[in-house]
Amino acid sequence: MPWDDAAGIMAHPFPVLVADAHPSIAEGLALALAQDDELRVTGYVTALRELLAQESFDGVVIFELALAGNGGFNAVRLIRSRCPNIRVLVFTGMYSEKLVLEALGAGAHGYLSKAERLNTLIRAIKAVSRSEIWAPRRLLSRVLEDAYSKMGGQSDDSEVLALTAREREICDYIGTGRSNKQIAALLSVSEGTVKSHLNHIFHKLHVHRRLELAAKWGQSRATRE
Repeated sequence: MPWDDAAGIMAHPFPVLVADAHPSIAEGLALALAQDDELRVTGYVTALRELLAQESFDGVVIFELALAGNGGFNAVRLIRSRCPNIRVLVFTGMYSEKLVLEALGAGAHGYLSKAERLNTLIRAIKAVSRSEIWAPRRLLSRVLEDAYSKMGGQSDDSEVLALTAREREICDYIGTGRSNKQIAALLSVSEGTVKSHLNHIFHKLHVHRRLELAAKWGQSRATRE
């Protein structure tokens, strides 16, 4: 997605799709989000099979766990497997730290309670569109520990050695939970430049999510120290 480097904002509206089992809620939320000029709401779906048919969709899905009945987290895994370009932002009435951790572990890019205001949801969508993780920071370390343990303590040093000095610096900041905007300010560059570096890092380290990057980088540092 092109960015306006000077302004640090999206040059084109980012695609958003609402997925909620209740048509009136889905339609109302889609209409509300469409008022933001930086978002391009493509519509809404009210069944999981409709969502899974969006294999070519490249954007953020506002996903209500209840859409999949009792299999919400398995649905997140299925969506991420069948539709790899989709960024899943769970937006649900069910909220607990356990649910947040399960959702992120399943591959979601963020988790937000429906008790939050609309402007908070819009901020979350924009963060997720930048491949950032939207969740309480106190929980991220626990997710990283889990991801680290699942990697089996192995790392490919050749991949890390392929990173430039600036890319390693950005990895350090990602490991501390910094957002693209914060990293850009620390490095005195635009958010677009940070996003470009992250795309290169993802490719070199063979990761697809920010949490995977943070876990792999932390693992690599541990073996090198």
